[in-house]
Amino acid sequence: DCSSLVSEVASYFDRAAAAVA
Repeated sequence: DCSSLVSEVASYFDRAAAAVA
């Protein structure tokens, strides 16, 4: 489902932001 994909992408960016911080 599309919402599931959006959730995956949001989770990925959240982890990326935490890694950069």
